[in-house]
Amino acid sequence: LYVFVKRPSDSTWLEWGSQYPVYPVEGEDGLFRLLVRDLTEMQDFQVRLTNDDGALKVLSTPSNIGRTTGPNNHSERIHTIAFHRTDPRVNVQKKDKSVCV
Repeated sequence: LYVFVKRPSDSTWLEWGSQYPVYPVEGEDGLFRLLVRDLTEMQDFQVRLTNDDGALKVLSTPSNIGRTTGPNNHSERIHTIAFHRTDPRVNVQKKDKSVCV
């Protein structure tokens, strides 16, 4: 998947890095997850996506405006964590690349 990013004040979309891996979100049909790195802290942005690597890329519609986090911005509190024993011989990666620990 190729990611194009722009700030609301920018006039053009910039291709952000090379192709990104995309992982399906388990239990959410048609929803996928990807990680875009190295965006400026505390910055509003929008993204557009494409899986086309040709010269005439067809881009998705722009996303809603998001905001990157800052150095003092903490993630949401963990509220659904559970511990259990696992057998490392059968502890395989899931489709979204997570591993049960």
